[in-house]
Amino acid sequence: MKNLSLITFGLTVLFLANFAPSARAQEVPIPDPGLNAAIRETLQKPDGPLSAQDLLSLTNLAAQSRNISNLQGLEAAHNLTELNLRSNQLTSVAFPSGLTNLTFLRLSVNPLSHLTLSADLTNLVDLEIFSAQLTNLTVPATLKNLFGIDLEGNRLTGLTLPATLGRLDFLNLGGNQLSQFTLPAGLTGLTELDLDRNQLSNLALPADMTNLFGLRLSFNQLTNLSVPANLRTLAGLELDFNRFTSFNLASNLTRLASLDLSFNQLTNLTLPPGLTNLNFLGLDQNQLANLSLPGGLTNLASLHLDGNGLTSLTLPPDLTHLTALFLGGNPLATLVLSEPMAATSLAGALPALREQGVSVFTFPLEVRLIRLQQPIGVFQFAISGPPGVYSVLASPDLAEWSELRTVTNALGKIVFTDETAHLSPQKFYRARSL
Repeated sequence: MKNLSLITFGLTVLFLANFAPSARAQEVPIPDPGLNAAIRETLQKPDGPLSAQDLLSLTNLAAQSRNISNLQGLEAAHNLTELNLRSNQLTSVAFPSGLTNLTFLRLSVNPLSHLTLSADLTNLVDLEIFSAQLTNLTVPATLKNLFGIDLEGNRLTGLTLPATLGRLDFLNLGGNQLSQFTLPAGLTGLTELDLDRNQLSNLALPADMTNLFGLRLSFNQLTNLSVPANLRTLAGLELDFNRFTSFNLASNLTRLASLDLSFNQLTNLTLPPGLTNLNFLGLDQNQLANLSLPGGLTNLASLHLDGNGLTSLTLPPDLTHLTALFLGGNPLATLVLSEPMAATSLAGALPALREQGVSVFTFPLEVRLIRLQQPIGVFQFAISGPPGVYSVLASPDLAEWSELRTVTNALGKIVFTDETAHLSPQKFYRARSL
């Protein structure tokens, strides 16, 4: 019996010696107090060891404002899909492999200066790291499901984006220190691109970025920008506070609704006809001495021209929706506009302009010939209508017409004199705009 007892004891000791290390292997240490507390609250496990199985049950972790500086142990949360670490004390993060289910990652408002994104974050959809201290970042080519990237308010001087981000819809890089930035071809799904408050002096826009809807480039150092004609969906273009001296816009951008070129150095601006969706045009604080607006601006409601060098301005007749016109700080002497506009949408602004010494001329929308009191030996009449170049024709019988000459109607009305009228027993006249 004595020997049997010893054998039993020995077996018991051997069993315990094998079991104890296995139990310890299941524990996952979480040394950061803030992260530990956030995980326990989410799992509703206030005490006891955290096991690998516990971490596997973690799918959504909201751990913002926890003073977290260490993510050790989080690599065991293989089923994590959403991770919010906003407003903590993270300075350097290297995401481990294995978090392949992660879709939302929020690291904003951390003193984060270094971040390494694992190549196996293949399900990541949203990456948010605004108001941090990143100076550089590389996005792995395997992150093909990314839909939104928000890196506003960092210290980025470099960013590498792969051409595989065809699903990317939103990219915010505003408030960084980018002096050079290359947009790769392949960003065909991008609709919103924000690069304002950087140090860019040039930018090339890929022609295949055909879904781009909004482009913000304010507060940079741009002197030139070529907007590809293929970007037909572009609706908003913000280029204020740059260094443009001239600007030309492609004729195919007919969906453009807002164009802001305020606070540049423009001396020349060429806009194509047909911008029928343009609602806002900002040209404040430039160096424009003259401005020729194209036809087709039928939806333009707000025109900002403060602080230029304009001495005269002619508003096209089809600006029927213009309700806000800003002309302060110009040496304006002449304003020409249609009679309907003068009587309705801009009626309230005209008295103040006249008090400032501006001569206001109005014109009817249709061409009119007005008979005048006749001087001796010639025939005179007035041509009233939209400003432009007119061809004046004459006929003795209303059957055959010949052109007398062309005239320019700059102010909405011009007097035409026919010195040869007395050579015909009768004469009929008409005028047509060219």
